[in-house]
Amino acid sequence: MIRTNKTWLRVIFVITVCTLLFGCAKTLFYKNIDWFVIDYIDEYVSLDREQEAILEDRISRLAAWHKSEELPRYIAHLKELESWNKDTLSIDKLKTNREALKEHYSRVVNKAAPDLFSLSLLLTEDQQQEFLKNVKKKYDEKDEKYADKTEQEIRNIIYESALDALENWIGTTTNKQKQIAKVLAQNVELNTTDWRTYRASIYTELELLFQSQQDSSTYQRMFMNLLFQPESYYGVEMNKKIERNIDKTDDFTLAIAQSMTGKQWKHFHNEIREWRELAEELMQ
Repeated sequence: MIRTNKTWLRVIFVITVCTLLFGCAKTLFYKNIDWFVIDYIDEYVSLDREQEAILEDRISRLAAWHKSEELPRYIAHLKELESWNKDTLSIDKLKTNREALKEHYSRVVNKAAPDLFSLSLLLTEDQQQEFLKNVKKKYDEKDEKYADKTEQEIRNIIYESALDALENWIGTTTNKQKQIAKVLAQNVELNTTDWRTYRASIYTELELLFQSQQDSSTYQRMFMNLLFQPESYYGVEMNKKIERNIDKTDDFTLAIAQSMTGKQWKHFHNEIREWRELAEELMQ
């Protein structure tokens, strides 16, 4: 419904690390983080041995910091989610939760930014071109996914995605909940064209970034803007659409929460508990 933007900087390092740190579901992750990330990066650019060694060192440091500083915050956040119920959940709580997620991400970005910048300077011209080629390939795949779809077909995809998410988090859905999901799918503002334009803007900015590498101040400014302010490439109308869709998604979430049975709440709490226990295990 509201897709998260993934600039090349996020793809290469930060999002990869964040996703793996909390999405791997294996306690072996911290022992093998360098392998996971390097394997993922290989989809975009081939590193030489020296670059891989430097990356392994930086990733290991970030993982150690994340384990000691961030996991306790995640655990506290998950405990808060475990306390949610239909009587206490509100739009304000959903907004607070969203801000907490942004803060988790921002702290990792801030911590990783210096390493990201220095690592980007190690790419050769051939590696830069390889990276651009693979980013374009990924972007083209995203563009083509919806290119031949009608509006209703896209809304059907949104509906099915919403149902899949609900079943993951609350178990089997009721007819009423299916109807709530259908209303959301029919009312969100479609932004596939906006995302296509956004990706084109990011790709152009990446080309300009690499072209400006000889001008250190310009390169650093563009690099940090891509890293810290990707939303600045959205455009006014896209930003408005995203904000309105967030509001609609909050209304949807609250309506679902109010309709959930005791069994569904138990399913939700169990899902959150499993993530919390994983985080606690990773801290050991």
